[in-house]
Amino acid sequence: MSSADQPGTSAAQQHSQPDLRREFMDYAARPREPLSANPLEFWRSAEKELPLLSQAARRFLSPPCTSDLSEQVFSSARDLFHYRRMRTGPRKAEMILFLQRALPLINYKY
Repeated sequence: MSSADQPGTSAAQQHSQPDLRREFMDYAARPREPLSANPLEFWRSAEKELPLLSQAARRFLSPPCTSDLSEQVFSSARDLFHYRRMRTGPRKAEMILFLQRALPLINYKY
């Protein structure tokens, strides 16, 4: 039984690391798009050549369907800028908020 036939196997798990690496190298070799280009249109047109990266781009470039996540980020920011932490600069605060959300996505245990 292949991994594609196993129940509970996601589409991302079915692809090997070399497939993703090849797609990334193909993407990096492409000429850069102008800054005025629509990234969603680019990934829609590149879907056949770069299916794994296109899938990730759709997930990360699309707006959330609810405001719950943005409200959670604002709540985290409020906690970060507590009166006892007034010396936290904006760059460091932005990085802390980013890491709070991004690290669980890559299953990083801290």
